[in-house]
Amino acid sequence: VLRKAGRAWQVIIQRVHRSHFELWSMATVRQELDHRVAGLFRLPRYSCKCFRCSKSKNPLEFLMGDANRLYTSVSTEQVLSAAKSFRDEYESLNADDRVSVLHTRRVKGYVGGSAHNNKTGTTFTLDELMNITRFATMCRVFTVGSVLVRQILGVPMGGHMSKIFISLLLCTMESDVFEDREWLIANDFFSEALADAGIHPSEVFNGVRHVDAVLILSRLLC
Repeated sequence: VLRKAGRAWQVIIQRVHRSHFELWSMATVRQELDHRVAGLFRLPRYSCKCFRCSKSKNPLEFLMGDANRLYTSVSTEQVLSAAKSFRDEYESLNADDRVSVLHTRRVKGYVGGSAHNNKTGTTFTLDELMNITRFATMCRVFTVGSVLVRQILGVPMGGHMSKIFISLLLCTMESDVFEDREWLIANDFFSEALADAGIHPSEVFNGVRHVDAVLILSRLLC
């Protein structure tokens, strides 16, 4: 049930139109990078002019990194708040409180569905997903060899929904960053001239993230 609920959340995140870096599978990293690089603002093939100094430079700058102790640095309340925001937006976009996942190895699903049709897939209501997610955040006991260990800090690690906890939270944070023009300008990911021209930040910087490892692509260059 937890595994299927995690897949249902993935369907919800994919249906909600927010800008974020989420990469669902390393098998598709090449396609995702090609897609996101192609979407950057007027990207030439070999070189371009910097938005700041107007000098010719390589088309992209790269920033790589990962979070330190991510699972123990975030709280259950943050994850549940992010889940609620996705639930509300999904429901408002689709006018439906259900999501179905198919019984396949790849994550595939659709809006709506019937709880009585369980031969090809499983249907969850949004309230059921929220209750399952709350329960999963309380599953904090795991084994290390023959010893039972209870995790105290952060959100549970190593469970069927552990990755979706991080996806819910970081996708929310990343979408908030895309909308926070002042923060982007102050940290050199965007410029006032581009904001005045009505350019969306995703046309200038984008990236991919798998769990807590991130690759950011920037067009500002300096």
